[in-house]
Amino acid sequence: SKVRFPLSYKGFKPDEISFVPLAMGSNLTLSKVLSGHPKGQQYGHIIRDFARYPVISDSAGDVLCLIPVTNGESSRMDEKTTDVFIEVNGTSRQAVDDSLNILCAQLADRGAKMEKVKFTGDFASSTPHETPKHAETTPEAVFKLLGIRLAPVEIAAHLERMGYATAASGQKIKVTIPAY
Repeated sequence: SKVRFPLSYKGFKPDEISFVPLAMGSNLTLSKVLSGHPKGQQYGHIIRDFARYPVISDSAGDVLCLIPVTNGESSRMDEKTTDVFIEVNGTSRQAVDDSLNILCAQLADRGAKMEKVKFTGDFASSTPHETPKHAETTPEAVFKLLGIRLAPVEIAAHLERMGYATAASGQKIKVTIPAY
């Protein structure tokens, strides 16, 4: 693995640091990445007006990513890459968590080994999240949504065929929804 843990997520002034972005042969300041890199020109407007730009770097100080613009050459993958750090970002924590969980589940289904990443500081947490969600439904709610009448045991059977764990009790069906 080229990446050296722990990683840091910090904001830097546009001309405070430089790195070699993917597909570029030389160091560029963060502001030069926005103006001179194809992805900077495409996505730079997202962060251009901020006083500081979000950067992920490893413990050796190598910039892995200028979020959400481009990755650094130091994190380039090739046919010899065996360890992959997946970074997902966005403006909705729920959308980011759900996307990461889906991606991790797909990779795990293909034999990949997942490891949790622990965040410290103001946003202390760990990902990916493995805690399932819980919901409850009734035959009446199913009828309103689908327009067909089903008994609780039929609803539970259909949900179980789709991979959900269920527990029917009277007119209520409790559903366990995987984290992904």
